[in-house]
Amino acid sequence: ARVDQTPRSVTKETGESLTINCVLRDANYALESTCWYRKKSGSQDEEVSKGGRYVETVNSGSKSFSLRINDLTVEDGGTYRCGVRCSLGVKCSWPAACGDGTVVTVNPGIPPSPPIVSLLHSATEEQRANRFVQLVCLISGYY
Repeated sequence: ARVDQTPRSVTKETGESLTINCVLRDANYALESTCWYRKKSGSQDEEVSKGGRYVETVNSGSKSFSLRINDLTVEDGGTYRCGVRCSLGVKCSWPAACGDGTVVTVNPGIPPSPPIVSLLHSATEEQRANRFVQLVCLISGYY
């Protein structure tokens, strides 16, 4: 069995969402049981628990399935692989076929920062005497 997985790599910012798509290319297999694995550098594959921020959509007719990850965090980074478990009534935990993987990178982004307000020109003696004051302020450093 063969599973086509797209995209090969994706880079997002924290708080964004992404979708990984997989298609089973084998007439002898039904899309009975799907699974998702994530591998972080230097660690073992771990199965992704579906639910919460991890939303799976399965279309049995087209033998396609996808995983959407919402509200991304830096910890969501890693290589994701989709898998199809054995079908035809055979119970097995390991996938019969896996996709080639999607490398997910999540950038921390730029945290918002408050503005810096500074006074450029203050009132002159003449302006103070005339009870007319002109202030010039510079607002900088905000995002």
